[in-house]
Amino acid sequence: MGLDLNKEDEEQPGVADIDLDLPEDTFSFLSMMTPNITSSPDALLAGTTSGTIPKLTQAELNQLYFDRVYPFVPILQQCRYFSWAKQRSPSGSHLCLKYALWTVASSLSSQFQHMRHGLYHDTRQMLELLEGEDYHQEDAFYLQQAQAWILVAIYEFMHKTFRRTWASTGRALRLVQLLKLNGIDSLEHLHDVSGSLYTTDAEMEEKRRTFWMAYCLDRLFCVLNNSPLTVDEHTITTRLPCSEADFQSGNPVLAPFLCDVISCATDLTIQTPFIECIIFSTLWGRVLTHQKQSSADQACGSPTTEFWDRHLWLDNLLVQRIQLHHLMPSLEWMDPMLLFTRMIAQAAVLSLRKATQLIAWQAHDYGDMLARCEEKTSAAAQEIARLSQYLTQLNFLKIHPFISIPLFLGGEFFIHQQGADASFDSNFLEISGALQELRDIDLVCQAGLEFIDTATSHGLLNKKIEQLETLKL
Repeated sequence: MGLDLNKEDEEQPGVADIDLDLPEDTFSFLSMMTPNITSSPDALLAGTTSGTIPKLTQAELNQLYFDRVYPFVPILQQCRYFSWAKQRSPSGSHLCLKYALWTVASSLSSQFQHMRHGLYHDTRQMLELLEGEDYHQEDAFYLQQAQAWILVAIYEFMHKTFRRTWASTGRALRLVQLLKLNGIDSLEHLHDVSGSLYTTDAEMEEKRRTFWMAYCLDRLFCVLNNSPLTVDEHTITTRLPCSEADFQSGNPVLAPFLCDVISCATDLTIQTPFIECIIFSTLWGRVLTHQKQSSADQACGSPTTEFWDRHLWLDNLLVQRIQLHHLMPSLEWMDPMLLFTRMIAQAAVLSLRKATQLIAWQAHDYGDMLARCEEKTSAAAQEIARLSQYLTQLNFLKIHPFISIPLFLGGEFFIHQQGADASFDSNFLEISGALQELRDIDLVCQAGLEFIDTATSHGLLNKKIEQLETLKL
């Protein structure tokens, strides 16, 4: 997409080296052969640089997480978190999760900005120390590490480089795969945990939410990096997250499966904000796969009809779901997660158009379809520009940190359409203005603005050259 997201990166960390190609019973065997111990919190804290954090500061950072971070990272139940966060001697994985939580919370606070660098350094250091140990741990400890890496990846997206974000997301995904969180509600898994004394409904729901959060990061970052998806949606047997009220009350209600919600064409209903985000992240991931399949088909000489069958199927799914959202009252878009979700829905439409550009040279028999696709693309970009106006009505510190991704894609469309329509210029200004306002939130805003500045200056230069050439004639 033309973005330079790694300009200031000095390190090139790799994804955690976790071998997943092990026999079915390997982990149960390991649990019998090795002790279930965890790192000493004192040992992990020994090398920290942020110093002793006063209890009042800890309490404020905890509350900041649930006020400002939880709305877009809804993976922790508040009562369960506070029950172990107050322990004098938490486990090493609990300590890592707590520091990761504080890191993101401090970055969304004017009062604690000065702490975020130290907290981030300490969190990564503790996670890497914990990861370097050779013994087996309980699943709960791996879960807390996965949650911590998710929070670290989000912080890095906001304040570091994309390469670091990508590597940390990979670590979270490997732990999620290690725990087989993609199959929590399979018959096989339910049979395994039926006799467990340690797994409550609230814990199971936290596992589901951790999986789906990692899944969304995988979709969004793979789209941004134009990379193949990591998690195969067709192997998922984990139910979608329940409502926030049910989750926080400690009595989660079983939600449907993703495949059932997406495939339902007759009884379409708006789901919770988190589920809607998962649905559109899934559709956007399918569009990315469609693009890559189209490139492969071209290389193999597959018929163009196969492309259009997939294309129209995806277009229909997006249209149905987007139309459903248009029926919602505008006031509901004040929810940061819903606003972000509606934007990525339009961004998926923009990405769908890119797939047609791969076969444009052999699409002479599909002129009407291409024309309709262009119309939908223009409407999607204009909708992103319109939705960007809602950002002025939200607290700056509560805006979804990934909102810059669809904003940039909308801006990129208008750059390539300069001069095509007078209304596009005002739409472009709305999007670039939103990116300018949010430039301190994450690196995509900054990289997007640099790309826009470069592209528009080149555009103006080309116009000047065209004017000079006209004068010469």
